[in-house]
Amino acid sequence: MTDPSFRIKSPEDGSILPYGNVNITWTAAPGAVDYKVIVTDLENYSNHTNGYEIDLPGGASRLLLTANQLISGHQYNVIIYEDTTDSITLKTNPIRFKRAD
Repeated sequence: MTDPSFRIKSPEDGSILPYGNVNITWTAAPGAVDYKVIVTDLENYSNHTNGYEIDLPGGASRLLLTANQLISGHQYNVIIYEDTTDSITLKTNPIRFKRAD
């Protein structure tokens, strides 16, 4: 289920980002128990490790991807799932960003 108040704040959807670290931030969801951040490399389908799935505690609102975790010229999809104290799973609308060549 999506909730407009639970959303990814940065990077902006469609961004082309320079080489360096990428800070993924989102609005905190009320009653969040934990978050699952899924970052998928959309250009690396043949590799079994085509992205990252990271679990974070409910108080988190950011994830830092270091420069060596991303490949220049590749496009990434990010979606965040959140489990609440009411046993409801919310998700953000996905965003995409590209790492500049």
